[in-house]
Amino acid sequence: MSCKDTGSRSIKDTLELIQALQIAAEEREEIVLACDKPFLGCRKRPEGCNTRPIEIFTDDGKPWCMEFHEEGEKKGESKIFRVERVENDACIFRVLIPKGNGKYKSTEDFFTVNLGCICGIKCLPDTFLECLL
Repeated sequence: MSCKDTGSRSIKDTLELIQALQIAAEEREEIVLACDKPFLGCRKRPEGCNTRPIEIFTDDGKPWCMEFHEEGEKKGESKIFRVERVENDACIFRVLIPKGNGKYKSTEDFFTVNLGCICGIKCLPDTFLECLL
Protein backbone atom coordinates (compact mmCIF):
# COMPACT_ATOMS: atom_id res chain seq x y z
CA MET A 1 0.00 0.00 0.00
CA SER A 2 1.40 3.40 -0.88
CA CYS A 3 1.08 6.48 1.31
CA LYS A 4 -1.25 8.04 -1.26
CA ASP A 5 -3.80 5.30 -0.50
CA THR A 6 -4.04 6.11 3.23
CA GLY A 7 -5.89 9.43 3.04
CA SER A 8 -3.10 11.92 3.69
CA ARG A 9 -5.72 14.71 3.94
CA SER A 10 -6.82 13.45 7.36
CA ILE A 11 -3.17 13.38 8.46
CA LYS A 12 -2.82 16.99 7.31
CA ASP A 13 -5.98 17.96 9.21
CA THR A 14 -4.63 16.32 12.36
CA LEU A 15 -1.23 18.02 12.04
CA GLU A 16 -2.93 21.40 11.48
CA LEU A 17 -5.03 20.84 14.63
CA ILE A 18 -1.91 19.98 16.65
CA GLN A 19 -0.18 23.11 15.34
CA ALA A 20 -3.19 25.29 16.27
CA LEU A 21 -3.34 23.82 19.80
CA GLN A 22 0.38 24.43 20.33
CA ILE A 23 0.13 28.03 19.08
CA ALA A 24 -2.81 28.66 21.42
CA ALA A 25 -0.81 27.27 24.36
CA GLU A 26 2.14 29.54 23.56
CA GLU A 27 -0.10 32.61 23.28
CA ARG A 28 -1.61 31.92 26.71
CA GLU A 29 1.84 32.10 28.27
CA GLU A 30 2.08 35.81 27.44
CA ILE A 31 5.85 35.71 27.05
CA VAL A 32 7.36 39.18 27.15
CA LEU A 33 10.23 39.62 24.68
CA ALA A 34 11.23 43.15 25.70
CA CYS A 35 14.39 44.09 27.58
CA ASP A 36 12.38 44.64 30.75
CA LYS A 37 10.90 41.15 31.01
CA PRO A 38 11.00 40.07 34.67
CA PHE A 39 12.96 36.82 34.17
CA LEU A 40 15.89 35.36 32.26
CA GLY A 41 15.41 32.63 29.69
CA CYS A 42 12.06 31.04 28.98
CA ARG A 43 8.99 31.36 31.11
CA LYS A 44 8.40 28.10 32.88
CA ARG A 45 4.83 26.89 33.06
CA PRO A 46 4.93 23.35 34.41
CA GLU A 47 1.20 23.34 35.16
CA GLY A 48 0.36 23.55 31.43
CA CYS A 49 1.27 21.82 28.19
CA ASN A 50 2.58 23.44 25.04
CA THR A 51 3.42 20.42 22.89
CA ARG A 52 1.76 17.28 21.58
CA PRO A 53 4.69 15.00 20.64
CA ILE A 54 4.15 12.60 17.76
CA GLU A 55 5.72 9.67 15.99
CA ILE A 56 5.58 9.46 12.18
CA PHE A 57 5.23 6.17 10.30
CA THR A 58 6.29 5.22 6.78
CA ASP A 59 4.43 2.94 4.38
CA ASP A 60 6.18 -0.13 5.79
CA GLY A 61 4.94 0.67 9.31
CA LYS A 62 8.34 1.68 10.68
CA PRO A 63 8.73 4.87 12.72
CA TRP A 64 10.59 7.73 11.09
CA CYS A 65 13.93 8.49 12.82
CA MET A 66 15.98 11.67 12.59
CA GLU A 67 19.33 12.54 14.08
CA PHE A 68 19.86 15.31 16.59
CA HIS A 69 22.93 17.40 17.31
CA GLU A 70 24.45 19.22 20.25
CA GLU A 71 27.12 21.84 19.65
CA GLY A 72 27.27 20.82 15.99
CA GLU A 73 27.98 17.14 16.66
CA LYS A 74 25.60 14.26 16.06
CA LYS A 75 24.51 12.89 19.43
CA GLY A 76 21.90 10.33 18.44
CA GLU A 77 18.58 9.67 16.75
CA SER A 78 15.00 10.18 17.85
CA LYS A 79 11.61 9.10 16.59
CA ILE A 80 9.70 11.77 18.57
CA PHE A 81 8.83 15.09 16.95
CA ARG A 82 6.95 18.37 17.45
CA VAL A 83 4.80 19.89 14.70
CA GLU A 84 6.22 23.35 13.98
CA ARG A 85 4.37 24.42 10.85
CA VAL A 86 2.05 22.92 8.24
CA GLU A 87 2.19 24.65 4.85
CA ASN A 88 0.47 23.42 1.70
CA ASP A 89 1.45 19.75 1.34
CA ALA A 90 4.46 19.81 3.68
CA CYS A 91 5.14 19.94 7.41
CA ILE A 92 8.14 21.17 9.37
CA PHE A 93 8.97 19.12 12.45
CA ARG A 94 11.36 19.68 15.38
CA VAL A 95 13.29 16.70 16.71
CA LEU A 96 12.68 15.98 20.41
CA ILE A 97 14.95 13.97 22.69
CA PRO A 98 13.10 11.56 25.03
CA LYS A 99 14.14 12.07 28.67
CA GLY A 100 11.85 9.48 30.30
CA ASN A 101 8.63 9.84 32.28
CA GLY A 102 6.92 11.53 29.32
CA LYS A 103 9.44 14.38 29.27
CA TYR A 104 11.39 15.60 26.26
CA LYS A 105 14.18 18.00 25.48
CA SER A 106 13.71 20.38 22.57
CA THR A 107 16.46 20.49 19.93
CA GLU A 108 17.38 22.96 17.21
CA ASP A 109 17.11 20.18 14.62
CA PHE A 110 14.26 20.56 12.11
CA PHE A 111 13.20 18.72 8.98
CA THR A 112 10.50 19.07 6.34
CA VAL A 113 8.37 16.20 5.05
CA ASN A 114 5.98 16.03 2.11
CA LEU A 115 2.65 15.01 3.67
CA GLY A 116 2.18 12.41 0.93
CA CYS A 117 5.13 10.50 2.46
CA ILE A 118 3.50 10.19 5.89
CA CYS A 119 1.37 7.07 6.19
CA GLY A 120 0.49 7.38 9.85
CA ILE A 121 1.09 9.31 13.04
CA LYS A 122 0.86 8.42 16.69
CA CYS A 123 0.12 11.15 19.22
CA LEU A 124 1.88 10.86 22.57
CA PRO A 125 0.65 12.48 25.82
CA ASP A 126 0.80 16.27 25.84
CA THR A 127 3.81 17.76 27.60
CA PHE A 128 5.58 21.01 28.41
CA LEU A 129 8.79 21.93 26.55
CA GLU A 130 11.00 24.71 27.84
CA CYS A 131 12.62 27.34 25.63
CA LEU A 132 10.66 27.11 22.39
CA LEU A 133 11.27 30.76 21.47
